Amino acid sequence: MLKKIKILHLEDSLKDAELIHSIIESGSIEHEYFLVDNEKDFINTLKSGNIDIILSDYALPEYSGSEALIFSKKNIRQYRSYLFREQLEKTPQLTQC
Repeated sequence: MLKKIKILHLEDSLKDAELIHSIIESGSIEHEYFLVDNEKDFINTLKSGNIDIILSDYALPEYSGSEALIFSKKNIRQYRSYLFREQLEKTPQLTQC
């Protein structure tokens, strides 16, 4: 049996989060999905589990994807991280870090 991939998604738009999660679900990937929308929940979730992939909105009201990336690189074991630059309902641009 394959290990479930743990995905942490930092996103303040429920519409965007639902879109991304539906794409993940359509891939039939065994996963655990954690959605957070603020710095405190992001840090707590990141520290509480062995997260494999971090997905993040680039700009949130009180936190940013770049701040989340900096925190993650300094404090957490190796993972794959992706930052979304624009709102998905516009033109999605994905950057791998």
